[in-house]
Amino acid sequence: MRYLAILLTPILALLPPTKQSNANFNATLTVPVSGDKGTTNVENDATEYHIKKVVIDAGHGGKDSGCESSVGMEKKNTLAIALKLGQKMKEAYPNIEIIYTRDKDEFIELHRRAEIANKAKVDLFISIHCNSSDQGQPMGTETYVLGTHRMEENLIVAKRENASILLENDYQQQYDGFDPNTNEAYIIFSLYQNAYLDKSILFGKFVEQSLKDNAGRRSFGVKQAGFVVLRQTAMPSVLIETGFLNNMTEGAFISSEGGQETISESIFLAFVKYKAAVETKELKMAKATLVPNTDGVVYKIQLATSSKDVSQTAKWKNVEELEVTREGNIYKYFKTGIDTYIDASTALKKMRASGFPDAFIVVYKNGKRVNLDDYK
Repeated sequence: MRYLAILLTPILALLPPTKQSNANFNATLTVPVSGDKGTTNVENDATEYHIKKVVIDAGHGGKDSGCESSVGMEKKNTLAIALKLGQKMKEAYPNIEIIYTRDKDEFIELHRRAEIANKAKVDLFISIHCNSSDQGQPMGTETYVLGTHRMEENLIVAKRENASILLENDYQQQYDGFDPNTNEAYIIFSLYQNAYLDKSILFGKFVEQSLKDNAGRRSFGVKQAGFVVLRQTAMPSVLIETGFLNNMTEGAFISSEGGQETISESIFLAFVKYKAAVETKELKMAKATLVPNTDGVVYKIQLATSSKDVSQTAKWKNVEELEVTREGNIYKYFKTGIDTYIDASTALKKMRASGFPDAFIVVYKNGKRVNLDDYK
């Protein structure tokens, strides 16, 4: 199914609009380098913050089957993956409480899923889903965090996942009149600021990288969209689309015992890295690697232009991965090494604060500059 939030102060995860624009979200995407990759008894005593509770949310269930194909049904696959993931986490971290929103085939309203997590005051919310598309048979994974839809395809996914609320009684009262089928209803998501976005993105990046490295999946990256279940959670939260059921090859993999084992193991390994990153006091910081969410697309920050090459002057010495190009008599200066639009937004804020107030994001596809709005 296509569905559908370090630590700050203990405030609500979803804040009302303020004078500051929420377009410039805070996303610190440098992460600690983790140590051993062991998956058994890997508790670390030298920490000041410990993850104590995790909610694993198997998408859909009961009368809500999610997406279906001839090779599998979403609600069955998500439950199988969720239970396997929870078992791995319990075995490796016996001191962490694992809470399932459902552990059998039953219908759980979206707001109840969030309530379960909020009431238990958990440290992480992981929602597991399967994808579907009416545009051919794509193949690959994508992980969502709460945000506005920067691409039409993200809106389509959100609409599909949020449609589950139509199966609930009194859904209009429960969700303040929200209609998942109208574009206008999603404008409200631009008014929400997720206080846990940094950690949500961090875990999402680990998930996508692990699914690529350990499960051999193609990654479409970490994206933002207005999923109701994420909007109502008050902790770092992600929604993982584990692959496309309408792709016969990938659907068969997701629906198989071996595929579910591999996917759950990959998400577990991502959790191991995430836990080490947010718990350890002192670790050398290094930039996380993430698969670009669009093939052949490269993001850069254009910092300045000049009539002569000034890249050897003191101002530029601290710019990492600086690229200088020449077009006629004009030199252009770019910060490179940026994989996604989320990374680019974070880098832009840093560059403007570092003495480049006129910096802006540019994007290239296969070596040619393209419209940024098409790749947000």
